[in-house]
Amino acid sequence: MEVSAGISGLGRALVQNNMLLLQDAEAIHRQAVASNISFVEQLIISKKMAAEDVARFASRTFGYPLLDLSAMDVEQLPKGLVDDELVAS
Repeated sequence: MEVSAGISGLGRALVQNNMLLLQDAEAIHRQAVASNISFVEQLIISKKMAAEDVARFASRTFGYPLLDLSAMDVEQLPKGLVDDELVAS
C-alpha cells in the first residue's frame, strides 16, 4: 500500500499499523491543512482515535516520553517545570 507523502509521519505509521485507513488519514490531513491545525488535533476532532490512544501509539512507535499529568499533583511540582498551557489542559 502506497501511503501519500503529504501525510505526517504519525499518520503514515497509523496506516502502516492498521490503526487508521489510508483514506481516513488523507482526509484528516486535508482537513487539518484547511483548518490550519495539526494532524493530531484534527485526528482527535474527527473522533477516529482518542487522545490517549494517539499518545500511547506515538510513545510506543517513536519513543516519545509519555507523561500523565492527571496522575500528578501539579501543585507539588517545581514552578516552571511543566508549561502552564499543559497543566491547564
